[in-house]
Amino acid sequence: TEHAELQREIGADAWANAVGAPPDASNVAAKWRWLCRHEPALANATATVLLGGHSFVVSRLTGRQVCDPATASTTGLYEVGAGRWWAPLLGALDIPLPDLVAATDVAGDLSGDVADELGLPAELPVVHANGDAVATTVGIVGRDVGRPYAYLGTSGWVAVGASAPPLDSGVVVL
Repeated sequence: TEHAELQREIGADAWANAVGAPPDASNVAAKWRWLCRHEPALANATATVLLGGHSFVVSRLTGRQVCDPATASTTGLYEVGAGRWWAPLLGALDIPLPDLVAATDVAGDLSGDVADELGLPAELPVVHANGDAVATTVGIVGRDVGRPYAYLGTSGWVAVGASAPPLDSGVVVL
């Protein structure tokens, strides 16, 4: 229901074009709207929506709430061509999203209390690396842009490295 509402409000084609593929009902936007409608106390108590286990780890280590662009691109909230959260959805949802940080940039330094707890040096740089799909692609394809591969494991996909994101409908861009 929430997904269909969002499609009508912001336009299904505009949404698909912005995020690189038509989102299905499992997208974060629909889930957030559902939570706001059915569990408003939980939604109101949410300071930042973290989008993966690695985002939680970085938050715990640094105190910063961040997300890498590849993970962001799986949410249905990220405007692939512009490299940012898509404004029309943010306006429709009032969802507290984390800052975007490239997987190659330092997301923050290890906080003192966590450093003491782990026995590591304080101010150790922490990165918010890509998730499994991008890491697998880089590991398999390397610099061989244009070479497709298929991955089968607990999930599966067919992927190809590209020098620029193809913004064709039906292609998921990470």
